[in-house]
Amino acid sequence: MRNVTIRPATEADIAQIAQISQSSMTSAWKEEDFRGALSNPQAKVWVAQEEEILGYCVLYFAADEGELPSIAVTAQARGQGIGKALMEALIKGCRSVGVTRLFLEVRCSNEPAHRLYETFGFLVAGTRRNFYNHPVEDADVMVASLSDHE
Repeated sequence: MRNVTIRPATEADIAQIAQISQSSMTSAWKEEDFRGALSNPQAKVWVAQEEEILGYCVLYFAADEGELPSIAVTAQARGQGIGKALMEALIKGCRSVGVTRLFLEVRCSNEPAHRLYETFGFLVAGTRRNFYNHPVEDADVMVASLSDHE
């Protein structure tokens, strides 16, 4: 893996992480979405940084449940362990706030993401029909019981 630091995101990171989202997803987050997450006490945002930011992930949490609504790595940095490092930070963050079940949605066709999530104990719990646009596609709802995976 590259020499990447995972750290909490700051206001100064918003433009870069919004750009990563824009270039990675058809339903991208905008700067105001990240600003809202950073100011929300029930959310955490991390970035993976070398010289520049290479990826990010977002966690929303309430009680003992969490949701991963957005994670992305730049196209040039994919397949280099950065998504895994972000997931490790996210799960550590979940444990620090008492989250024991973590949910996410992923395109049914996104095999690399499915493989990544499965390494962290995520299982498909259901499907959301026509969840994504451009192109229209179903989403697998995945869930991991974090208390089972130390």
